[in-house]
Amino acid sequence: MVCLCGILCALMMSFIATPQGEKVMFSVWVFLIFFTFSGLFVLFPTTTAQTFGPMHAGTNYGLIFTAPALSSLLGAFIIEKVQNSLGWFGTFSFIGGMSLTALFITLFYPQNPEIVRHRHHT
Repeated sequence: MVCLCGILCALMMSFIATPQGEKVMFSVWVFLIFFTFSGLFVLFPTTTAQTFGPMHAGTNYGLIFTAPALSSLLGAFIIEKVQNSLGWFGTFSFIGGMSLTALFITLFYPQNPEIVRHRHHT
């Protein structure tokens, strides 16, 4: 998760440089951004099961997966306002900053949440 967030942050922050590499660099950056972003969704089921336990992992994952669907609607309006205020570079920097925030949150996430969960229940 830390690697994917770091890579996504670097790709978003450097996206402004893609015109220097013309169509090839732009294409590579777009592919890498989409592969990295989709990699985050691959990790969600495992993290959900580790954090909340396997008993209700499917239900919890379903609840977690509805958040992007709902935030997509709100996110479109937010990104429009950010883009109007900060321009394209500011928008990609904002998204890269969110990835950096996720990276830092992940660094403080317990290595084995099941042990922490059991400690709180005893």
